[in-house]
Amino acid sequence: MALAEQARVLEIGSGPGYFSPYIARTIRSGFFVALDIQVEMLRINRTRLPEGAVGGLLVGDAMALPFRDAIFDSAFVATMLGEVPDPLRALAEIRRVLRLGGVASFAETRRDSDFLSLSKLTPLVEGCHFSFLNRRGPRWQYVANFAAI
Repeated sequence: MALAEQARVLEIGSGPGYFSPYIARTIRSGFFVALDIQVEMLRINRTRLPEGAVGGLLVGDAMALPFRDAIFDSAFVATMLGEVPDPLRALAEIRRVLRLGGVASFAETRRDSDFLSLSKLTPLVEGCHFSFLNRRGPRWQYVANFAAI
């Protein structure tokens, strides 16, 4: 994700927090919010976050993000976009809360039953005012980064 120490980052669909500790440790003077629709997942996530992490855990819906416009520098979505009832609405919300030039990172793995290939993900994301930046990893397990335009 190439996060700066002062970045404001939103992890959407954080689940039990597999990625949250890394993000929280990387952002030393920024702000981090882990959002999930299930409070049980956030309870587990809380146990994984490093002490003194700046930010919080929030119950919320990816299709109606409870934030003002252009507040975040980065958004991270791991293996959950395929589970959202209306992915385009969720992507529009992600774009709304990202500043111009902010980066949305999407992690996908074929191990997930709702896997989105990069060839399916890219037109969805680009159709919501993002521009493809890069991809890391093999076709079956990757992280793709898109800039908010």
